[in-house]
Amino acid sequence: MAADLKAKDDSGRLQLTGQLDFSSVAGLRSSLSPYLKKGSRLEIDLTAVDRTNSAALALLLQWQQDALDRNCRINFINLPEKLIDIAELHGIKGLLPIS
Repeated sequence: MAADLKAKDDSGRLQLTGQLDFSSVAGLRSSLSPYLKKGSRLEIDLTAVDRTNSAALALLLQWQQDALDRNCRINFINLPEKLIDIAELHGIKGLLPIS
């Protein structure tokens, strides 16, 4: 299953779906750009993510940097436990804006 990022509504809430792995994250790299407006707040829901690995973590960190570069605030919600475990293992869980 391919990964995808779509708006849930007009309030800055986005839904990330599919499998986040080495083969899918490269195609997602620029998919956040249309939603990054100066001063905006985005919430990305990962409830519908099926499978994940460290490539997903790299994508989220890159999106966080992209948001900071455009003076946007970003928050990730409902991260899969495996992704949280990977972030803890690498000692970078605290770098991600998650709730």
